[in-house]
Amino acid sequence: MGPQGELRLTQWMNQHAVVSWFVDDEPWVLEHELITRVPLALNLDGRDDPFAQALSDLRRALRRAARQNG
Repeated sequence: MGPQGELRLTQWMNQHAVVSWFVDDEPWVLEHELITRVPLALNLDGRDDPFAQALSDLRRALRRAARQNG
């Protein structure tokens, strides 16, 4: 992405990203529930829907471009 891309991403995250957490004695239980029941947009494990395929293709193209420009 380069310095300008990183700057744009940081600016977008500052405006849109929200992070929260809580303490759980058995976090793996909730993790399993979330992964199996909630459609997490960027988690592609086990997914074959059109959005997951498009995101996978985009990630592959970006990795290829990064290697060529790196």
